[in-house]
Amino acid sequence: MQLWMAVECDGFVGNRNSNWNKLIDSIRCTLMDKCRLPYLDAGYSGDWLHFP
Repeated sequence: MQLWMAVECDGFVGNRNSNWNKLIDSIRCTLMDKCRLPYLDAGYSGDWLHFP
């Protein structure tokens, strides 16, 4: 239930190091076509260094 509630949001704040947040972002981009909507990363700038 929480997964689908999070996926339906127009904006999202999370940490890209979290597997849960990666799952939400993947579903937002594939099933819901919300990749262009904002995703704010609350992690450190070094977390982006090796992000796929």
